[in-house]
Amino acid sequence: MDYNPRAERAKVAIILCTHNPNLNYITKQLISLESQTVKDYELFINDDASNHDLFQRINVLVPSIITNKYTIMRNQRNIGFSQNFIQTVNQIKNFKYYSYCDQDDVWHKDKLQKSLEKIKNHNLYCSSTRLIDTNDNLIGLNLLNIKASFKNSLVQSIAGGNTYLFDNKVKELLFKIPKTSVIPSHDWTIYQLAAAHDLNIIYDKSPSINYRLHDKNTAGTSFGLLARLNRIKLLFSGVFREWNNQNVRILSLYQSSMSTANQDILKIFKRDRDGNLIKRIRIFTKYLVRRSSFYQNFALLIGLIFKKI
Repeated sequence: MDYNPRAERAKVAIILCTHNPNLNYITKQLISLESQTVKDYELFINDDASNHDLFQRINVLVPSIITNKYTIMRNQRNIGFSQNFIQTVNQIKNFKYYSYCDQDDVWHKDKLQKSLEKIKNHNLYCSSTRLIDTNDNLIGLNLLNIKASFKNSLVQSIAGGNTYLFDNKVKELLFKIPKTSVIPSHDWTIYQLAAAHDLNIIYDKSPSINYRLHDKNTAGTSFGLLARLNRIKLLFSGVFREWNNQNVRILSLYQSSMSTANQDILKIFKRDRDGNLIKRIRIFTKYLVRRSSFYQNFALLIGLIFKKI
């Protein structure tokens, strides 16, 4: 670990996870953190076994930009981005809030300020994102039009984890996740667990970050006909169903601590997605499990018909 000594304990722990980052992108991200209008944060960087040269360059880069307290850590072996985010936040204690940060995005200068203002009376804050390309050109807006709910969380993540700010009630839920679990996406898992336990989730339709899309994104958002065709390919290849299998295995660990209503929803989803055609379709028609748009709900219904959910 490498420490930048500063005595006082900040309100927010920002968790920045890296793996062989593009140095130009991570530099822009660090500058955006340093430019925040709210300075009450401490930065934790956990590198997921990048090559030695890149890790050394991260160690040089961070103190050249960041003046707040920071900690740099490194995994001895690659554990994947989802487990890296989960395991890193589980190591950090005594903060009021925790915020996830990707290595190649750019935070708006008021991202932290806005998140802190809007999380009041809530447990999890998340937002839409502006989409940018490799040259920082604005190419779109990633915006969902749906109310956060456990039913929605079963088939869709509400927002990118790179927008998340959450409190200790959310954080405490993550300790039970086994280090050996395969997690499709840490943000989706956190949304599911928060919703399953009836915690208060606020989705901000106003974007708080510039989310960079490029060919090396571990996870990303894209639009257009080709992107939709690729998602349909994922659906029919069985990838989405396997993601749901993995999510259900994790959620089952928490079934006893969920509300009775959410226990029932999970039992129905687990049972009927493996049932006959009528049972699978009633997940949509009777139990009203929904995604956020007409196109996505059409794909959900097709997936249920062909047992791909």
